[in-house]
Amino acid sequence: MSVPNPTHLSGQSTTEPADKAPLVFCDTETDGLASPWAPGGRRVWEIAAIRREPDGREHQFHAFVRLDELGFDVDDPGEVRRRSLDVGGFYQRHPQLVGSPVAADHLNVVSYQTAAAGLLDLFAGRAVMVGVVPSFDAESFRHLLHATGLMPADAIAPDPTKSEPMSSPWRGRLVCVWSMVAGRTGVPTYALDRAVVQHHLGIDPAHYAHHTAMGDARWARDVHDAVLGLCR
Repeated sequence: MSVPNPTHLSGQSTTEPADKAPLVFCDTETDGLASPWAPGGRRVWEIAAIRREPDGREHQFHAFVRLDELGFDVDDPGEVRRRSLDVGGFYQRHPQLVGSPVAADHLNVVSYQTAAAGLLDLFAGRAVMVGVVPSFDAESFRHLLHATGLMPADAIAPDPTKSEPMSSPWRGRLVCVWSMVAGRTGVPTYALDRAVVQHHLGIDPAHYAHHTAMGDARWARDVHDAVLGLCR
């Protein structure tokens, strides 16, 4: 598993100005769409992120959650959950299902606790979250940090005394690449798809593994960079 250097990231105790903040391009694969706070709500099974420092250096984080921590019967997950799992290729890609079933045999198969700690390192210094509808991933991350005890329960509630809607390790303003493309092209977000992005930005979707966490994180990064490149 490729991870950021914890000593380097955890040492960033100060918050960079917005125009010099690290960027984290991220994506998750989950077992459903329901709010993670609801009974039986969605759980993350794959996380990928690319952290870009202000000087351009990048660090990658890619992890699958251990099967025994997912909270459902892998052999019989139920029809609705199975459809969601199939979207991300869970049964074809999770290392414990396509290799040895022993988690210790896979460097990037981790516990929820380890995944949550990795997130804290990724967003050290109040990094900016960038993604494809990143609010979905942000809410999954908040739940994960809360469930593992790395974010106290009272940090989840809205704080009207601050400008940010909810306390989190990342900055309150998330960056959605769909919105960036809509603003550049004039095509509304509800009409956008990857073919439209290819037409306007020249980014071939065939170069990215769609509905895989790292593939979608890389796509978000490249779309972000292409839009900003056109705007310069």
